[in-house]
Amino acid sequence: MAESSPIDEGLLDYLFRDQLAGDLGTLTHLIDIFFDHTPARIQAMGEALSRGDLNTLERMAHDVKSNAGTLGAKSLQDHARDIEKHAQAHAASAILATLLSNLQACYDSTAAALTEKLRKYEEAV
Repeated sequence: MAESSPIDEGLLDYLFRDQLAGDLGTLTHLIDIFFDHTPARIQAMGEALSRGDLNTLERMAHDVKSNAGTLGAKSLQDHARDIEKHAQAHAASAILATLLSNLQACYDSTAAALTEKLRKYEEAV
């Protein structure tokens, strides 16, 4: 059974074709910003968790959730939403650490999927 994509390719196609009018440069720029900022946010989430700073953890999770949603990274958005909700509820550190580990793994697969999708757009242009 094939593993489902961590991105909503239909939403990303809509963003590219309809919202950006097929402007590959702008899409590449948006994805580059996502790649530049998301790992730092995930790292900041881990640091916030280590300090017990659940407000920062919640805020960083919200940022990741929003940015992932913009690019159709539904799975990453869902993982970030889980962390945001658990941080709001002051969940145990062990639970948050597991969720953060899952978020990191999801980011890695999302980044690979976005890179592959961008390559396909480049080939089509």
